[in-house]
Amino acid sequence: CEMCIIDIIQAVHEGTSLGLTVSPGVAKSAEPGLEQRTRIFRQADQAMYAAKQAGRNRVMHYDDLDNEAEGETQTS
Repeated sequence: CEMCIIDIIQAVHEGTSLGLTVSPGVAKSAEPGLEQRTRIFRQADQAMYAAKQAGRNRVMHYDDLDNEAEGETQTS
């Protein structure tokens, strides 16, 4: 939300202290291509929601999730 960002910038500029937390999701792939990027974004999104569910200020790696439960299967 653009207005949220503007409000945050103004608050920081005025000296207001803000407490922020982040819960990112991480996914990786060595394979190039649009299809792979779409998959990586979906996996990172799943990991992000797992991180949020686990609590504040956590990083969740997609590889650490139960991929079969998330609808992803690993092939060898």
